[in-house]
Amino acid sequence: MWLPEVEVLTELAHPVGRFVVPGMYGGFRIGLVGTELIVRTWIRVVDGSERTDTVTVDGVSIQEGGRL
Repeated sequence: MWLPEVEVLTELAHPVGRFVVPGMYGGFRIGLVGTELIVRTWIRVVDGSERTDTVTVDGVSIQEGGRL
């Protein structure tokens, strides 16, 4: 399994993509908002398990239950 190239998001009109992980029953939703990369996990069998991380050149910020 290979992680998706994040650079491709800069070429999209709506810069959001999904990365499904077999066995996880979910995956990651990755979006580009300005210069921030927003990464949200989703697991369909564990309600409330979502987590959102915001990645910038200055570091990573973790937010619970964020939306992309």
